[in-house]
Amino acid sequence: MGIGFCVGCNPAKNSSSPQAFKGPRNVLLVTLDTTRADNIGCYGNAKISTPTLDGLASGGLRVQNTYASVPMTFPSHASMLTGQYPFTHGVRNNTHFTLGPSNITIAEVLHDAGWRTGAFIGATILEGRLGLNQGFDKYCDDMFSGIPKQQITTPWASRKAGNVNYDFMTWLDGLPAQTGEDKGWFAWVHYYDPHFSYSPPEPYYTQYASDLYIGEIAYVDHELGLILDELKSRNLYDNTLVIAVGDHGEGLAEHNELFHALWAYNSTLRVPLIISAPENRGESSVIEGPASVIDVYPTILAWCGAEVPASPGVNLLAPDAQATLSGRGVYFESMEARISYNWAGLRGLVRGSEKYIHTPIPEYYDLGADPGELGNLCDENRQKARELKTSMYRLVDQWRPEAETSPRELSSEDIARLQSLGYLTGGAIPATAEELEKIEGLSDLKSMADVVDDVGRLREEGDAAFEAGDYLTAGQKYRELLKFAEVYSAVERLGEIATYEGDEAEAIRLLKRSVELGPTLPLSWYNLGVAYRTFGSSDEARSAFEQAVRLSPSDPVNIGSYVALAVDSSGAGNWDEALKLISTAREIDKTDRELVGYEASIRYQLGLIDEEDAKTLEAAMQSEGDSRLEQCESLKRAAADQMKRAFDLYTVFLSAGEGNLSNYFEAGQCAIRQKDFSKALEWTRRARSLLPKGDPSETWFDQAIAELERRTSEGQ
Repeated sequence: MGIGFCVGCNPAKNSSSPQAFKGPRNVLLVTLDTTRADNIGCYGNAKISTPTLDGLASGGLRVQNTYASVPMTFPSHASMLTGQYPFTHGVRNNTHFTLGPSNITIAEVLHDAGWRTGAFIGATILEGRLGLNQGFDKYCDDMFSGIPKQQITTPWASRKAGNVNYDFMTWLDGLPAQTGEDKGWFAWVHYYDPHFSYSPPEPYYTQYASDLYIGEIAYVDHELGLILDELKSRNLYDNTLVIAVGDHGEGLAEHNELFHALWAYNSTLRVPLIISAPENRGESSVIEGPASVIDVYPTILAWCGAEVPASPGVNLLAPDAQATLSGRGVYFESMEARISYNWAGLRGLVRGSEKYIHTPIPEYYDLGADPGELGNLCDENRQKARELKTSMYRLVDQWRPEAETSPRELSSEDIARLQSLGYLTGGAIPATAEELEKIEGLSDLKSMADVVDDVGRLREEGDAAFEAGDYLTAGQKYRELLKFAEVYSAVERLGEIATYEGDEAEAIRLLKRSVELGPTLPLSWYNLGVAYRTFGSSDEARSAFEQAVRLSPSDPVNIGSYVALAVDSSGAGNWDEALKLISTAREIDKTDRELVGYEASIRYQLGLIDEEDAKTLEAAMQSEGDSRLEQCESLKRAAADQMKRAFDLYTVFLSAGEGNLSNYFEAGQCAIRQKDFSKALEWTRRARSLLPKGDPSETWFDQAIAELERRTSEGQ
């Protein structure tokens, strides 16, 4: 997208223009995950104490009605950081997309203009590798940072606000003292705590025992207060713009939705947005909106005096902001029903107090009279609903990019962590935005409302049983789930269970279907390959493993694919190819000890081949009077090199005592060639101890051990 000034952004008219004060202009963007506006004190909730947010609002700007672009973390943050709606930036849910490099983030604009930039993340849903790290000097998405080891669990998917603060404070410590010539810094702090499951630390757990969700928000408010106090103690607060904004809300059983992601009602779309600008601090003001999280983008960049890339967002600090907001429509969407269940997704528009939801059974609400969206007035207001629908289409047409975005490659690690956070991983992803957004011929989510809870419960129960190894219960739960919706993860795991149980026909049928549902997921192809290999179909297995590798060469699940392909190559005598495959697997996970053992064995075999070739060539030279001495010496050097590298690898691999008979035998042979007879004796003895009783090789091993004992005692 090109660079230009955005709609609603006129720095010359901005009350917080760059001329308002001199010196560095810092920005602290705090994003409050899963935080409803109506659960903050300054938005009217008397049950919670949020003194930090209330204090920012009492001396700053509070936007009464702000909407998430999507009721999910990743796409909503992508909208904040790019100033674009999901159909433009390309991130349509948490699990299947990345933010492409064609997008221009706040951090990129400010970094290029001389600001220092840092991000401090509370959950792996926002990992930098997914594209949000564009423009950040420092992107702290290590969920282990600042956490005692006894608190670490696997898969590690999120962390407390206090640990996020630790990274932010550490970053501040490393920044040089600001001078009048500095541009400033931009810091993004993400608090994930209000996301389910709710478990705030004390005293909030006890204080809010009857409502742990708002207890999490109260805890986050406290942690935000700590970093604001830190800025004040460092004399940074007076030149720092502070923006606190929610990424989406939480259902809390409204509209029969406990959490978020599927529906597009205000319970999960309406979020807090509070702006505290230094030059206006102490002056309380409220604007009604409707605003969008995309407005964060032009607001920050205009305040910094930076050039603002084109965006449908509005600078909320401009004097005419409310007039601009009143005349525009705010877009929102929820595509999770389409992606995870193949039901119709939801899109819509809020304009003033009117709201339209585009779905097979369309919805229209007067939010002024019906803020809970309890009465669908579409039949009585067809003309108004049609006008909002038309406006929605015009907005999409105006801002949709020319290039389509590609689905994200989901690794097995991604899937595990997303499931641990309560998200489905879906299956078939529509190839184009047009297919993703279609509703014709698809089920309306409202007609499937009862199914949603059953699907979520059955999936969770099935997953718990599967992880515990109770495949009978897991299979029962998954099969019951499939009566409601063909969820990819249930089909795939039923295929795994059938493979374990030896049911070839069922395993292949289910895993082929999982490939159809998730053609871009390497896990689908890997498990199909495992099934084919288990049941003796080697050619089909190799094809499946190769497809898994093509889809995502660096996915951890493909360590298994590379090993399987390496075994296949070595079995065919192609040891060089086997080494290449194992080396690739080791690049993915440098800590996997089994891979070290695999590589050591392959290098040993390559060394034997070079030794044998050298002996053959040497014999031919002697009998034929040949003078190919250099070729022979080259083979000997190659053999020695492979044996030395195998020896080094075996030294690492066997240090934990986890090798098998073949490993210890090969390691002993490598040690002999290094003239390390003490190590050779140790490993050969270990190999001898692993021989089955009465094995014909006992005599050979006994003789070899005796010879190694002699050499060791003689110091050879």
